[in-house]
Amino acid sequence: MKKIIMSSLKLLFFLSIIVLGQSHLNAQEGRYTIDIKQPFGDTIYTCPGKNIIFLADGQNTDGSAFDGNQVTFTWDFGYLGQTQNGNTLGFNYPKGGHYLLKLYASSLNGNQADNVLDIHVFVSMPPNFTGT
Repeated sequence: MKKIIMSSLKLLFFLSIIVLGQSHLNAQEGRYTIDIKQPFGDTIYTCPGKNIIFLADGQNTDGSAFDGNQVTFTWDFGYLGQTQNGNTLGFNYPKGGHYLLKLYASSLNGNQADNVLDIHVFVSMPPNFTGT
């Protein structure tokens, strides 16, 4: 009986080393991709001044747990060079037009995401009622 318990403890110790040794891999160390969770799709139609909430997330390519605290998400709104950092934030376009929003990500050690995402933003123009 004592032999079985000792064998079980050795096996448990060995398995815990394997599991703990693999669980520390995060986006800072490995390859990863990013995704825009909100808004959904690759095109947004909105009005000037309306606040749009953006939400980004990531996934390690090897399937290990992604730690968003190890990554800086940078949103380039395509409007007068304005950018913001964060995985969740809000932004409004003050003028009508077509803008190309881009999302970049880099880990704390400078490792870039395997992809860059973009969304076309169409902001309505104010009506023009000049008549003859």
